[in-house]
Amino acid sequence: NWIDDGQEIEAFEFACCVANACGDICLIIEEVDAYATPQTIPGALQRLLKIGRHRNISMIFVSRRPAEIHRLITSQSQRFVLFKMIEPNDVRYLKSVIGMEADELPNLEALHYVDWQHGKIERGVTKWK
Repeated sequence: NWIDDGQEIEAFEFACCVANACGDICLIIEEVDAYATPQTIPGALQRLLKIGRHRNISMIFVSRRPAEIHRLITSQSQRFVLFKMIEPNDVRYLKSVIGMEADELPNLEALHYVDWQHGKIERGVTKWK
């Protein structure tokens, strides 16, 4: 966990509690590996992952290092949008999730992506206007 400030962790837990209280919300967590490592996950986030769907809470997690986030997050994920990734541990982990298509991640060109959803793979290019 590279967030050392206890107040920031408290604020994160509070934000998760607010999302749970609100319901009908999409919670986006940037750099989720800062809060939920393979070894630890905040209790409020764990509750959201386990029962958030009953309160119509959608979640989007962003991380540059999928091998360094808590397995509860990836096990509950229905979709992965993946860009170029060269770290062998990340590619190896993603291979266990999405299959052989992960082997193409180190060779993706800039702005190209692989979109895995419910076992179906699509490829695309991000467009900028």
